[in-house]
Amino acid sequence: MENPLELPAPAAGHQRIGWGGFALALPVNWNLSLLSAAAKMAREGLLVFSDLRGPALEVRWKTPRRLKVLPADPQKALAHSSKQLSRKHKVETVDGAHILRSRGMALAADSKRLFELHCPRAPEQIETITRDFLAAMRLMARGPWLWAVYGMSAWLPKDARLRNASLRAGDCRLEFTLPAAAESGPGRVTLAVFSLAHQILHNRPLKTWALEDLAQVRDHPGGTWEESDHQATWRVHSLKLGRKSTCETCIRHDPVANRIHWTHVEHPSKNGQP
Repeated sequence: MENPLELPAPAAGHQRIGWGGFALALPVNWNLSLLSAAAKMAREGLLVFSDLRGPALEVRWKTPRRLKVLPADPQKALAHSSKQLSRKHKVETVDGAHILRSRGMALAADSKRLFELHCPRAPEQIETITRDFLAAMRLMARGPWLWAVYGMSAWLPKDARLRNASLRAGDCRLEFTLPAAAESGPGRVTLAVFSLAHQILHNRPLKTWALEDLAQVRDHPGGTWEESDHQATWRVHSLKLGRKSTCETCIRHDPVANRIHWTHVEHPSKNGQP
């Protein structure tokens, strides 16, 4: 799917980031540099985006728990937190969010989570970032969700679960479990991007490289290929350990960015059909 919810296109010099039900339009030189272990779950987490000078934006979220001083309803928790901050800082309400311009900080909430956005080095950008954040979050409230980082990008069902996130230099991957379909088990999706494509390919076509080096293709013999300039798609009906599945791997070479993008989707099936 290509932008099924028609998220606003980011301004020139900006990129669209998506994660766990929210999205951001950030400068192209702000990259994800840190994610907490809990960030694989929608309930709570922390993402830090940095440029060459250091951290530029922090995004924290948490599902409120019912406490004496903090109600479980995110909107009530937002109002409570804003009230506490307003005792020492000027707090403005912008499009439903509460912004502390002097600190480059914003508080917002959806139906289940409380969010904190902190832009310490560029506080003047916090309102623009927050307005886009809120607009995107409202569009994605019912799903699907955009997952987009480091050139990887895909729209997945809201209940897809992130199993693993690996953001190693030159090899970034997000692995998901898809909800089980009728009469079959859960599916799997892997989004990945490799840097230094010229060294990885060694002048080999994408098909040859995948057959030799990409485990998701190499470990499933057979299949059919569709190839075009800088792109190849492989499909196969597989039987492993008595389990039938349908696999598809889409590979794209971006020579300008010197990257290889690939997506692997695997759906279990009864009759070898998706």
